[in-house]
Amino acid sequence: MNTDMTPWLDEWGGALTSEPAVRQLHEFVTEKLIWRRGRPLIPPGYWDPSSHPYRQVIDWLTGGQAAAAVSAAFARTGDEAALELLMEIDSRLRAPS
Repeated sequence: MNTDMTPWLDEWGGALTSEPAVRQLHEFVTEKLIWRRGRPLIPPGYWDPSSHPYRQVIDWLTGGQAAAAVSAAFARTGDEAALELLMEIDSRLRAPS
């Protein structure tokens, strides 16, 4: 599978203006991923770790794009519940490796 995940990742990052998108990213980052030494791993069964989509998602999470989307969402939302979720996401994405 060589699907280009860029359009979906860009859409997800841009959608962090909505509480459901924030909640979805929060669930993915805090419950679906496995974190080892500050690095995310997608659990077996989703994608082959050597696949292009897998690497794209991990790069999005660790390369700064997801963190930039979260930072932008902080500035755009006044919803307290969303802000709490964003803070937790941000702490995971910026954790030292």
